[in-house]
Amino acid sequence: MSADVADRLRALARDHLEGRSSLESYRRLRAPLLDHLIAPADGGSFEATQPRASIPLAEVTQPRAVVARAAVEPSRPLLPGGSAVMLRRVVACGAVALLVIFAIVFFVRQHRARSLAAPRTATAGGGGMSAGGAKQAEPIRALLEPLLENPDWSDARLLALNEALLEAGRVRLEAARSTDWFNDFVDSVRSRLLQQQALAGTPLTPDSSPLAALAVTLGIDLTAPAQPARSSTPLPGGAHAQAVRSSAEGAKRAGPAKEATGAGSSSRVESRSSLAPTQVSRPAAAQVASPALRDTHYTEPVQAEEGGSQAADAAPASAPMTLQHATATASARHAYPACSAALSQARLNYCQDLLASGDPAPLLVVIPAGSFLMGNGGLAQEAPAHRVILAHDFAMSVYEVSQSEFQLYCRSAGKACPQQPWTRGDYPVVNVSWQDAQDYARWLSAATRERYRLPTEAEWEYAARAGTDGLYPSGDSLSPTDAYFSIGAPLNAPAPRSMRFNANAWHLMHMIGNAREWVQDAWSPGFSGAPVDGSARLQGEPGIKVVRGGCYADAAIKLRLTRREPLPADTRDRCTGIRLVREIP
Repeated sequence: MSADVADRLRALARDHLEGRSSLESYRRLRAPLLDHLIAPADGGSFEATQPRASIPLAEVTQPRAVVARAAVEPSRPLLPGGSAVMLRRVVACGAVALLVIFAIVFFVRQHRARSLAAPRTATAGGGGMSAGGAKQAEPIRALLEPLLENPDWSDARLLALNEALLEAGRVRLEAARSTDWFNDFVDSVRSRLLQQQALAGTPLTPDSSPLAALAVTLGIDLTAPAQPARSSTPLPGGAHAQAVRSSAEGAKRAGPAKEATGAGSSSRVESRSSLAPTQVSRPAAAQVASPALRDTHYTEPVQAEEGGSQAADAAPASAPMTLQHATATASARHAYPACSAALSQARLNYCQDLLASGDPAPLLVVIPAGSFLMGNGGLAQEAPAHRVILAHDFAMSVYEVSQSEFQLYCRSAGKACPQQPWTRGDYPVVNVSWQDAQDYARWLSAATRERYRLPTEAEWEYAARAGTDGLYPSGDSLSPTDAYFSIGAPLNAPAPRSMRFNANAWHLMHMIGNAREWVQDAWSPGFSGAPVDGSARLQGEPGIKVVRGGCYADAAIKLRLTRREPLPADTRDRCTGIRLVREIP
């Protein structure tokens, strides 16, 4: 009888697992069968034991095969009491396990559904801004970036920018306020505002100055321009919009505000903490760079047409010489820190010296020490390629020396400047010999009390590469973004400084193309025996020097970073100019 019950239990379990019966039906039919498997403790007969449920065994539907086998098989003794209890417990544990599995599957599916339905957020630059906030700030960034890339701070451009920011709306401005790029721009506006305020003699208002109107839009308090923009509050929308709309007429009545930047210089974006008057201890011209400058950000150089007057000298004699006035005047005359090795690790590595006359010397960038593979093994004049180690930082002029910068030397030395093919002061000076370049470097050294000279050939190539190892800045081919050169029809003039492009990774402009440059080395047809410490080769073909970089009239094949050309030292032509190195002790 027990075998018959066991077969019925197996058949019920198989029917349930194969989907022919539900879990509820399986449990209902299984209960009486389990009761009949339990033998009485006193050895009584099976019939004496009553099932827990009121369902008689005859009502349990059995498969035909099981019934037939039960009819022919002899009856077997029931399982011992302990074994029956164990079997019952095993079956119960199996049911519990199934329930746990069903619960886990259900929980996982619900969790996955909630994850897919939840909105996804992302962070953006500016302190963990949400994706929505970053998207709202992007129109503001698109409006500000052109002014940073091409710093034209004219009244007309400031008015147009101001109107565009107002149209963008307060919500977008507030979204941008938590980003670094927005606050860097605000600092740049604040710095220029300080300079204009020092020169104006009277308080600036949105009616009289487009820069002041822009400052109000950005949230700068005009009554305390030195305070950080984050702690200030813009005017209410209606009053602010009205002030900006009337700024054009006010500017016409008051005349354009004078810029405090002179030729070839720009305002400096101070670190935010240094803008507070209580923390300014000395003029910017006297500040010496230190390791702390690694965290100080300066604006890209703003190059105006050279040859103009120094606006800082035009300040009214009656204007009060306040601390802000003195700082702004010094900043106008000397917009960048003194050259220091610490700047080689700064994001913006500009520095500048002052001449004895107070005029700015050529703008420089600090180049870090390092090593590189110099030359090109594929061409005899550029071979063999060899490892050069430059053990010391040095500074190099950002641009080729301009006509205006060279004219300062000519006037000071009392000599006639060479005739120039172009009349603007911000064009590179050309028609200069190797000796002219040497004389200019010696004069500049005396005027600044620093050591200026022509770069060695190794220093020139190291600076031109700026960490790259290809034949051209972009790799194995030349791009118009790499150089100003004759890509189709031949060009007949270089680019002036006002056309700011073709900077390399170290912020050096026009290292290839535009105007080729004298270097210190004597010419030798190859690098065999060349110094490996970055110094100049002083022995070579008599009277022949090296020029590097090619010029505006050259095609791409002549503008390799490794290309070197021999040129008689007394040559003066339209293609050759000057770029200097300033030594850093």
